[in-house]
Amino acid sequence: MALPSVVPAPASIEADGSAPFALTSGTPIVAAAEIADATEALQSLIETRTGLRLDTREPADSAADARAIVLEIAGDGAAESYRLDVTEASVIVSGTDAAGLFYGVQTLGQLVEPAPGGWQIPAVRIVDAPRFAYRGVMLDVARHFHDVATVKAYIDRTSALKFTHLHLHLHLTDDQGWRLGTSAEDYDCFIGRVSRLAASLGKTPVAWHEAGTATDLEPTTVGQFWGYVEPIDGMDAKARGFTAVGSDQGKLILSPADAIYLDMKFDADSPLGLTWARGVTTARRAYEWDPAEVVDGVADEQILGVEAPLWTSQGIGFTPLDGIPWAVEVAAGADRGDA
Repeated sequence: MALPSVVPAPASIEADGSAPFALTSGTPIVAAAEIADATEALQSLIETRTGLRLDTREPADSAADARAIVLEIAGDGAAESYRLDVTEASVIVSGTDAAGLFYGVQTLGQLVEPAPGGWQIPAVRIVDAPRFAYRGVMLDVARHFHDVATVKAYIDRTSALKFTHLHLHLHLTDDQGWRLGTSAEDYDCFIGRVSRLAASLGKTPVAWHEAGTATDLEPTTVGQFWGYVEPIDGMDAKARGFTAVGSDQGKLILSPADAIYLDMKFDADSPLGLTWARGVTTARRAYEWDPAEVVDGVADEQILGVEAPLWTSQGIGFTPLDGIPWAVEVAAGADRGDA
């Protein structure tokens, strides 16, 4: 059988070899009361997809031979990992922790498919774990404000793609705003001072990759690389500055504009989107880049993760939800073989 499509692609997926699991209105979800959040999430996903509202049962109340969907926390394995086993007789989602179980539920929701006279879940075995702890999206709320309902919908849709962090970006100055001219030397001094001040207040400083030129950065400072998958103009050299300061602490967040900026055009005919980052962003470019191959000399352990920014400088008519279809394509870029 052809393997079902899961976004982002899991670390391992293989066919079980048995017939699909038949999903009906009588299929129970078996889960302990303490994981009610995961149970409710699965109920909502299945109801939205199929119209079926599945009942829930405690493990002690479920017959051993019942055809059921079982949710559980196993407690072993990498953080945020999960295992999903689907056979003709049962569906078992086992997470290492609450986050892993949640991601397993999101994957299960993607597997539900129409069948003659009803719904089914293909028989597969999936094992998944995140490559990076930080898998984020950014929403620019400075140039244009968004109502609460829109922001909540953005969170719901991106969390379904297993993003873990939402960054609400507030600008004091930018392309459309006033900026104070500053020499390179004064800039480096200022960045170093601000990074130490933020750290002294218990915060983790995060700065764009240009700040990597500062010679006295606070060792815990995180750099965010917004350049291209194939860096130009010394962008990668600046980014390496963050890993050179306390090499075991320096971390990078990768946000290459030509691969995962959500305000770029992903369709040449679309009226929405920009093209300054190497033209139209293709699905192949968004999906195939590897975070560890962008900045030479930076290993996996020096990468905190990936963030897909959605800037809102395009004006009236563009909302955060317009970037969601493209987020599906770039979700794989948030983790190569992830949860």
